[in-house]
Amino acid sequence: MKLRMQLTVLFILICLGSIYAAGTNGAEFLTINTDARMSAMGNASAAVLDDVDSLFWNPAFAGLTDHREVSLSSMKLNGFEDGVGGSKLISFGGIYSLPDRPGGVGPFKSYGNFGVTFLYADYGKVPVTTITPDAVDSFTPYNVAAGLSYGNRIKQHAFGINLKYIHQSIYTYSSSGMSADLGYAYEFNKHKKLKGLTMGASILHLGFQSPFIEVSDPLPLSFKMGAAYKFFLQDVAKIFTKKKIFKSIDEDALLSIDFTLQQGYGPTINLGQEFRFFDLVYLRTGVEILETNRAFTAGFGVMYNSKSGRYQVDFAWVPQRLLGDNFRVTFNYMWARTLRSGAINTNLPKKTLTPIDSLDLE
Repeated sequence: MKLRMQLTVLFILICLGSIYAAGTNGAEFLTINTDARMSAMGNASAAVLDDVDSLFWNPAFAGLTDHREVSLSSMKLNGFEDGVGGSKLISFGGIYSLPDRPGGVGPFKSYGNFGVTFLYADYGKVPVTTITPDAVDSFTPYNVAAGLSYGNRIKQHAFGINLKYIHQSIYTYSSSGMSADLGYAYEFNKHKKLKGLTMGASILHLGFQSPFIEVSDPLPLSFKMGAAYKFFLQDVAKIFTKKKIFKSIDEDALLSIDFTLQQGYGPTINLGQEFRFFDLVYLRTGVEILETNRAFTAGFGVMYNSKSGRYQVDFAWVPQRLLGDNFRVTFNYMWARTLRSGAINTNLPKKTLTPIDSLDLE
């Protein structure tokens, strides 16, 4: 046991040492969060593990979830003064939750869950010139990352891995590579005084890529750790007044904090908050401390529950000093909860009951 712990600590130290090393990273598009929800919450995402976009930042979500879900996100950056068109990024995520094994025994009572991730980024048309300023051709640089995820759990401990294929293209040159994301999370839902608290950590972009021409930059190796706490607004109101301010249990809040290290950059601290009202509207804000390119973020979401599933649309405003303001939108659909012992869908105490809890099981 001691040897296993020593090897684990050594592995983490090697990763952290690599992250602190200065240098230029390749495939920087992997670090851009297109998910509107987390973008609005200042990218404090390591422990917010209740929707499919969590796979991009902590694949341990695949070990926690008990439903099936897909999402599609999009963002576009401003154009540049030199005539180059604006960038656009599109991401897709999907998770398929499996039920517990019949009569399953041992540490893994479930078959686990499988997910997919896809990220596409292009940078608009770039003119090709020769000895004159007139363009003779144009091309569109683009990047693609496609991944397969798997996760499972041992009681309240969740583990996940995301394996990705990466491809980048600039004019007639291209580069390909492979990477892996590793994630861990722990939910305190069985601790009476800590219900609603989740802690998570992940190591992202462990891998390699082939060189452009003769040069190969390292992938943007990153380490994230954080905590998220979900609670009822009515419980907070009781502290200050004996009156029942909220008339239902559908008003809740989420607070999250992350500490992030990325290779070639200094550390950042991410803070986010989310408020839900009437099981319908979300309001979100966030801030990235020690981040020089952007700071405050904001956004909102609208959710609709039906017998067939939950539909949600999220928007985010992300100001960036170098590239100007940009907006991000995410469409999300969740359906078919599965019978999984110990799995928590909302991170909330068990007294909650929302329409998603009563969906027909497949």
